[in-house]
Amino acid sequence: MNELRDSAAILHVGMKRTGKTTASLQMMVEFVEKQGKPVVVLDLGCHPSFDNFRRISLNELPKIHSLPGKKYFVYRPYESLQVFPEILEFCTMVSKYVRNAVVFFEDFTTYVEGNFHPIIKGIILNSRNSCNDYVFNVHSFSDVGPFILKHCEIYLVRETIDDPNDLPPKIPYTIRPTVKQALGLVLKENQRNRNKYAYRIIYKEENRIG
Repeated sequence: MNELRDSAAILHVGMKRTGKTTASLQMMVEFVEKQGKPVVVLDLGCHPSFDNFRRISLNELPKIHSLPGKKYFVYRPYESLQVFPEILEFCTMVSKYVRNAVVFFEDFTTYVEGNFHPIIKGIILNSRNSCNDYVFNVHSFSDVGPFILKHCEIYLVRETIDDPNDLPPKIPYTIRPTVKQALGLVLKENQRNRNKYAYRIIYKEENRIG
């Protein structure tokens, strides 16, 4: 994971039990301990992996650099029946006030399908200006909309339900052969190792697999 560069939007794709959460935790340690960036997890499923993170409120987001202790934070929406408005409020606060940090959107597939909200689009487009990294954990390429596929600069690819030989047309044309190759390599490695933990990193600007 050391090649992940500063201030990028990263699409982390993989079905359940392929190691997304474990890898995300490893990435968080890298960002906090080696790059000095605080981490905030938008945790929509109350995943136990984040139970030891400091729960943060929306009003505390602008102060994450000055809050004492380790810089691992989790935001969990309070209103289960009104999740989406809270997600948009979270994204608005991040866009306005958070700089030089890393935000993980855990189990975010539902919210990046089709044409998603301009507020979420805005944080992706502004990632370099804010010096923030954004990591979107989703289940498959088929599930997400074309905007995030176009504007995320890095794909971190694990085993998915996607057929490498019949990829959804919304994946940008220039990167489709690379996605096909990466998925094929992941499937072969998983078959050889009899598990589902293989991954490949696609650097879109260079159109290469790392």
